[in-house]
Amino acid sequence: MDQPSASAFGKQAFAYRDYLEGPSGRLRQEIAWRRVSTFLEHTWNKASSPRRILDAGCGTGELALRLAQIGHQVVLLDPAEEMLSLAQCQVKALRPPPPLPPQFLQGTVEEATGFFEESTFDLILCHFLVEYLPDPRPALAALRHVLQPDGWLSLITVNRRHEPLRLAIRDQKFLEALAALTCLPVRCTQTGTASSDSLFGARRAAFGREELHAILQQAGFEVVEVGGISIFIDYLAKEAIEDRASFESLLNLEEEAGKHYPWKDVARYLHLFARKA
Repeated sequence: MDQPSASAFGKQAFAYRDYLEGPSGRLRQEIAWRRVSTFLEHTWNKASSPRRILDAGCGTGELALRLAQIGHQVVLLDPAEEMLSLAQCQVKALRPPPPLPPQFLQGTVEEATGFFEESTFDLILCHFLVEYLPDPRPALAALRHVLQPDGWLSLITVNRRHEPLRLAIRDQKFLEALAALTCLPVRCTQTGTASSDSLFGARRAAFGREELHAILQQAGFEVVEVGGISIFIDYLAKEAIEDRASFESLLNLEEEAGKHYPWKDVARYLHLFARKA
């Protein structure tokens, strides 16, 4: 991530925290947690020793800190000092505290090879990050370098196929929706379809499932599972999910729909699990 983007993320750190505490943010965090925890239950023996986990571009670090609470050794990496400070505050509030204290590092994902030795981590979380990178390939190469030979990558990013729906239905920007519908994927150094992020004001790409498969394969990963996150919530009035029971019902609906086609293909975010090839 370049310096202007890191600065933009730092300035909006508290606004980002507030977003995550709202319905859309809570839903995407909870679905991500359910998918990660379920995947790891199927992948790792519960009786095995604590795993080394890197949250690359951690933001406020909620999901990584949940993994720390259940006993894993977690490292949180982010270029924005303000994001790391918010994550550190969350650690202090955890009850019970993590048995293994999390480690916090300020830096970009591309700098991971300078922070860690080769094959350091069993799992890397790369969530809501690659869409902001001018080119995701250097970051993915760095993450692969510090991942164990049998390690896993959990990657979440913006889904290009959702963009026309969001622009037309939620925002009623029909000309922009038409442009998003008809545009072709751009490869090489500017992969994906670019738009502007409303919270951070930074360039943000969107990727199709096939594009992500190709990008990860070229970076030395094998995709083994794909899911969708946030399929319905963008089109609902806040009043429809204000009470806890309605939100829980929507959460269960979103979780189930995100497991199946065609719903996962029109989700706001794609969630891929990939093995180091």
